[in-house]
Amino acid sequence: MESKVPVGGKHPAMMRRDISSTFIEVSESLTEVSMSQDGEFKVDDGRQQSSLMMEVASPVGLPWANGTKPSWLERTDGLIVDFPHEKKSGGMLLITLVNEDASSQWEQPGVSKRPKWLRAILAANKAHVQARGHAMVLRWKPTEPQLTSWQRKYCDENKKSEKDCQMNFERENVNWEKHLMLADYLKSPRNFSHVLMMDADAMLARPDLDTVARMAVELEKTGKELFTSSEDWLKYGEKRINGGVIMAKNTNFTRNLFDDLWECHRNYTLFKSRTLTGVIGCGSNEMISLNEWMGRPGIPEKILLTSGKRWNRGGETLLQTNPVYADEDMFQKGMKDPELEIMHFMGGAKGAAVEAICNGTRNFTLEGPDGYGCSL
Repeated sequence: MESKVPVGGKHPAMMRRDISSTFIEVSESLTEVSMSQDGEFKVDDGRQQSSLMMEVASPVGLPWANGTKPSWLERTDGLIVDFPHEKKSGGMLLITLVNEDASSQWEQPGVSKRPKWLRAILAANKAHVQARGHAMVLRWKPTEPQLTSWQRKYCDENKKSEKDCQMNFERENVNWEKHLMLADYLKSPRNFSHVLMMDADAMLARPDLDTVARMAVELEKTGKELFTSSEDWLKYGEKRINGGVIMAKNTNFTRNLFDDLWECHRNYTLFKSRTLTGVIGCGSNEMISLNEWMGRPGIPEKILLTSGKRWNRGGETLLQTNPVYADEDMFQKGMKDPELEIMHFMGGAKGAAVEAICNGTRNFTLEGPDGYGCSL
């Protein structure tokens, strides 16, 4: 089985440019991505130790589409699924983020294959949107500079090195990138009708339903513009937005909202907002800030808060019963629960994705056991 790797990214120390529109075939048995002197990605035969060592994000091992990239792709993003050729504008887009991580949870140095849990989820989501005529885009490279001025000030005051500073704020900054990605594609000249952002460890769990379109229908039915889901699969989580699944209808409000959120994060405090009256701070993670936005006057009228049991259920409910879960039946029903549409394998539940996607009775990936998602 082979994966497609977009070529043309440059090392951060060099001048940056977009990924080339050329895609190359790279055998999954290869183990090294290195950088030529002109900054191009190249794949060696695995007999030499990688000089890159995955210290920066890499496009290797992700299920890229064949062919020329569409002009509407933002930054260095890569295409997973394109729209049908007859669809020239509009449409619903699924975006997801697979960035570098210091713990090597999402990719490992010198290994071209991504972890099986990640491959399984990406393959399932790819199959889902492809069958329904939607598109899917993946951001593999974080936007630079990642560190904000207020983060650098904190690190300087606490005598942290650049590397330690980056690692200290990595999780928060990667999560904030999701809001930037939403802002990017809501303002795209492609004029998408809806943009759905899902964490890379969240999967569309109902092959028999067009979940993406169904979320858009919920917005239309309620007259809302932003679809969010609660953590009501946990006791007392019914009023708390989880930031891992967000669908934005393409409106002035949602475009302004994600511009506001990103600017608030970069500046620590937003004194003049497009969507709020008054001052608001964003010194923590993106989920806390979105929940704070939800509490401001005029905002709840725009945001739909749905049940996470259906639209964003925690994957740990597949592993055991627990007094903190709102409903013990979630464990008993598992992936066969008719009330479930999106399963989110967050935190320590990532390993459960392989069992759920590859070893169950339903063919979520439409590839079989030897495909990208479920192969060893």
